[in-house]
Amino acid sequence: MGKRLLRALGVCAIVGPLMIADAGAQSLSTGVNHESSQGNHHLKVNLNDVHTKMGISYSQPLNQLTSTLSHAERASRDGFAVVGAVNATFFDMNHRDQPSFSLITEHNKIINYGRNSPDSSHYRQHPIAFGVMSDGTAMIDRFDSRLRASSGSREFSIHNMNAERSANSVSLYTSQFVRERTGTNEYGVEVVVRGADRDAVQNFGFGEVIEGTVETVGSYGQPGNSRIPSTGFVLSGHGDGADHLRHLSPGDSVRIEASIDSKWRDAELMLGSGPQLVRNGQVDVSMDLNSWRAQQVTERAAVGVSKNGQEVFMVTTRNMNMLQLAEHMKNLGAHSALNFDGGGSLHSWVDKTIIYVL
Repeated sequence: MGKRLLRALGVCAIVGPLMIADAGAQSLSTGVNHESSQGNHHLKVNLNDVHTKMGISYSQPLNQLTSTLSHAERASRDGFAVVGAVNATFFDMNHRDQPSFSLITEHNKIINYGRNSPDSSHYRQHPIAFGVMSDGTAMIDRFDSRLRASSGSREFSIHNMNAERSANSVSLYTSQFVRERTGTNEYGVEVVVRGADRDAVQNFGFGEVIEGTVETVGSYGQPGNSRIPSTGFVLSGHGDGADHLRHLSPGDSVRIEASIDSKWRDAELMLGSGPQLVRNGQVDVSMDLNSWRAQQVTERAAVGVSKNGQEVFMVTTRNMNMLQLAEHMKNLGAHSALNFDGGGSLHSWVDKTIIYVL
């Protein structure tokens, strides 16, 4: 079977030292067990095990297509080996040059800011994430993330970061964007800001601030597609968002701040996705179960967390709709569970073996 590439944003159990299990055995290491039945695969991860750690892997740049196997091999190193991985967050199959739809963070650093779906017929109407917290436990819950810009007495919201500018919004572009230019058209206003600290820009995350000085302010109808400075950023506005930027002038100081609600602060990692499948131990699907996306019987992936946050269930399944997946996760013992990207994108990797390539 040929290797199919995808934008793999997977959750990995990184274990050291790796304990090689006998063929057919369920134990992959001291803290990771694998079970399979009727084409369904379950990785149970014990976060209390001192040799076990969960992590994420993502392509660089984010719009690059990389197999789950390649991610797993790249993350392995002397004394530590990835023993299991699944792909996680969604991407736009119609615009594969764009980053993932969903939030991705590591130690507060914003890898991808993401955006929500427009309505409940889609997977990600609500901002929900799986995360590993600073105390080593896992959690699935909603989050409230914000980007704010200020200059003098003026403040305004930024709606997205390093992603395609949308209508009536302000987008922030930094040197972490997948291209050197914003890729925008003339139907907006762009402000180029320089003089920011290079490290602050590259490591920008929740609880952090970047500041710079306005170099240029474009006008509506002028060509967009501004070059993004390595020691600065670009603010690009459309409609109502452009109105905020028109008040800026060359020489103005601009401050950008990212925040998230306190329960998620200092998380080791966050992966946004949706819908939520299980909440407080009960099936509670956060999307319209009558939508075709929910009713479709297909290959699916999910992650679940135990009530005490010390066990994680990484799951791939065959031939389930969304409600069946939610019931499956509850029956496994998940107190909370979250749907991951499945269908034609589904890859699962266990102890050097691809078990799904679809």
